[in-house]
Amino acid sequence: MLLVGGANVESANAYRSTAMHQAAWNGYPDMCRLLLDWGAKVDPLDEWNETPLNLAAWAGHLSVVKLLVERGADVRLKNDNGQTASDVARREGKEDVAEWLDSVNRP
Repeated sequence: MLLVGGANVESANAYRSTAMHQAAWNGYPDMCRLLLDWGAKVDPLDEWNETPLNLAAWAGHLSVVKLLVERGADVRLKNDNGQTASDVARREGKEDVAEWLDSVNRP
């Protein structure tokens, strides 16, 4: 309803976190798809240069990770700690996510 009413899909909080960041972190692929369909950027950066892909990888949400990559998320982007989504997943013990990201990042 909010989107139909003209809500800004890129609206962000004080930390530059968008609805896409929140949907990815919380593991909501349908919400991510909806936001993308309504024009949300796939790779917005928050205050720490975390992307929705990084957050989904951090939380181990493989279905969201796959969706974001399918929709154009850049697996090579790095956060303020110099970590890609694969690095973040591996740091958090989400090896299945890290391995999948590594498989799509091969030259």
